[in-house]
Parts: sequence; C-alpha cells; structure tokens
Amino acid sequence: MNTVVLSDAQARYSPDGRALVASSTLARTTEAEVRAEIAAAHGVPAADLDHLTTVTVPGAQPAAVPPLQLRRPVDLGDGLYVCGDHRDTPSIQGAMASGARAARAVLRALRPTPPAASERAS
Repeated sequence: MNTVVLSDAQARYSPDGRALVASSTLARTTEAEVRAEIAAAHGVPAADLDHLTTVTVPGAQPAAVPPLQLRRPVDLGDGLYVCGDHRDTPSIQGAMASGARAARAVLRALRPTPPAASERAS
C-alpha cells in the first residue's frame, strides 16, 4: 500500500483543514484493512480516520511482475524525457522518484558540467 497526505501538498484540497490522505494498493482490500494500514503509517488511531470514498481503477498502475525492471531510463535521447510510475515502482512514490530523476536529467542537459580546472589550464 502507498499513502500520501494530499493536503500537505495543497492545503486547499481539505476545505476544513483536516489532513486529506490518499492511499493506493494493487490488492483488493477492505475498508478496515486500509484504515489500519493508514493509521499505522501515519501514527494515528484507526478510529480517528473518516473514510470518504473508495475508487477501484482497473489498470491504474503498471503491473509489477517478475523480473521487476526498476529505474527504467527517463532520458530517451534527442531531448525527449519521460517520467511516471512506469519508469520506477508502480506507486505514488515511484511516480515522484521518476519525476525527480527526469528533472535531474533535464537539468544536466541544460547545464553541462564545466570542464575541470586541469582542462581549462591547457
């Protein structure tokens, strides 16, 4: 299971100021199981959580079948960069990690490393 506090990224997602948590899982789970996982991950009592909705989205995350191909390239060449959970782990975390890797790759392309001091002296 992956979980993120959406209201930490954008406070307006929660009109009443409470933490708004989103969670995803590849396995079918019950509300009680999800509540227990989120409570454990965020260090709060499960009884303090209010369930808003459950949405099942078939195929929402790429399949993670063995052998796992983690950290697929984000620089496809010719100035083309790609990111998403299909480039890392199929999860919110994988999407964020892939986005960070793509951003670093773009920055490297825009700001090549200056030559070393020994190369400049010649």
